[in-house]
Amino acid sequence: MLLTVCFIMGLLITIAEPDLSVLAEQVSAVMDGTMLIGFVGVGVGAFLLIAVIKGSSKNLLSFRRADIKSADCTNFSQAYCRMSRKICAI
Repeated sequence: MLLTVCFIMGLLITIAEPDLSVLAEQVSAVMDGTMLIGFVGVGVGAFLLIAVIKGSSKNLLSFRRADIKSADCTNFSQAYCRMSRKICAI
């Protein structure tokens, strides 16, 4: 249900975008403006769907604690290493 709503929301937001309508009118000699808006809308809806799936999956966004605890701080700034270790200690 959530994924369907996200896809439809991305599609409708893109269709309502006035700048895209202007672009569709300008390229009407090359292709149909409605088809351009539809393709862009489906693309935005699909990527919004992917973003929601990635955001709702904890495994894809979480740090691996072993990687950060054993991180070599010479490659990063010292402040970033301290911050990362504090986050993973929680």
